[in-house]
Amino acid sequence: KLPLTGQLLKVEGDVCVNSVKTAEDVDGLIVRLADISGKGGKFKLTFAKTVKCAKETDINENVIADVDIDGNNILADIDAYAIKTLLICF
Repeated sequence: KLPLTGQLLKVEGDVCVNSVKTAEDVDGLIVRLADISGKGGKFKLTFAKTVKCAKETDINENVIADVDIDGNNILADIDAYAIKTLLICF
């Protein structure tokens, strides 16, 4: 039985989660974020489960770079007015 309430992820920083979807070619989630301050900066995503891998991708989900993981936290930077796409594996 599923709980009545829950939280997939918590966001810290001046970013807005625009979408969350399953990845096209690998077993994982795609999370798209946008800078909402116009200044860019650091952000942190905390997931309900331990993160096994995190990658920055382009809009077509091609891997660009690794992203720092600390347990169930992802720590990254975003440029001013940018959209960032992350691949998250559990």
